[in-house]
Amino acid sequence: MRFEKQLNAYAKINLFLYMSGYRDDGYHLLYSLMQSVELSDVVRISVSENESSDANVLSYSLSGLLINDTGRNSVMDAIELYMNAVSENGYKVHANIDKRIPDRAGLGGGSADAAAALTLINEAFSNRLSQESLAELGLAVGADVPFALRGGAVLCRGVGEIMNDVPPFSGLHILLIKPDIGISTVQAYQAFDRIRGESLRQSPRTFDDVDFIDDFSEDVVLRVNNKKASWGNDFESVAFDSFPVLSDIKSFLLNNGAIYASMSGSGSTMFGCYSDEKSLETAFQEAKNRFGSTGFFIEKTKTVPRK
Repeated sequence: MRFEKQLNAYAKINLFLYMSGYRDDGYHLLYSLMQSVELSDVVRISVSENESSDANVLSYSLSGLLINDTGRNSVMDAIELYMNAVSENGYKVHANIDKRIPDRAGLGGGSADAAAALTLINEAFSNRLSQESLAELGLAVGADVPFALRGGAVLCRGVGEIMNDVPPFSGLHILLIKPDIGISTVQAYQAFDRIRGESLRQSPRTFDDVDFIDDFSEDVVLRVNNKKASWGNDFESVAFDSFPVLSDIKSFLLNNGAIYASMSGSGSTMFGCYSDEKSLETAFQEAKNRFGSTGFFIEKTKTVPRK
């Protein structure tokens, strides 16, 4: 057997992200609109028979952006879970991850990589598992992996596993700005719990989709403008206190043509939505002039539909 193939692993933004409560086991329940964007890592998987042993040998390599390599990552976790699920042994599996999505940025890079790896390794073994089974494996790797397997625009509930497609915001122009800081997802949730956890436990929140989702307008800019007053990110109130630069970036985006700006995930990337390519380009140049010498990640991208 010999298999080798690569796949783009698309980043995401959270157009809004709210905490609705807690599960009995303490996991946070969320209400969020996730949208895939064009920025992507590239994951390449190669599979061959291990002629010297019945054991599986898993390995990986990294290229592209410099990230914190701990010796273990979401791709390895995903592949190991898959091989155990299909009871396959005696293979060498190597993954190369060309990193273009920054680490600890709230853009779902690790989840996207895991989703791409699951898709590729499943193809290598003749698509033995259904998409539903892949999503179950993905959830064991990270809460955003089921979304990354799906892509497009998805309204997520629960811990991220309850998903409903919504009309995609295709072609919406996006400016990403991430300062030279990273925010750990675990630390972000811990900080949220310290500040707002008690009140949320006492008064869980409910949300009406009608207040947040415009299913009728075909113009994506109009759809954003119609609902942006209801949108936001609960993590901003936590992150802005610790990292005031994030608030400064949000103000910069809104003062430079963005029709909407927010933090993605638990940070530290801020994003702005722009009505056209010209206004995006103007803001991009202004961002480079202001932040370009400070080690910030500044990237133009746009939303993409479901794969």
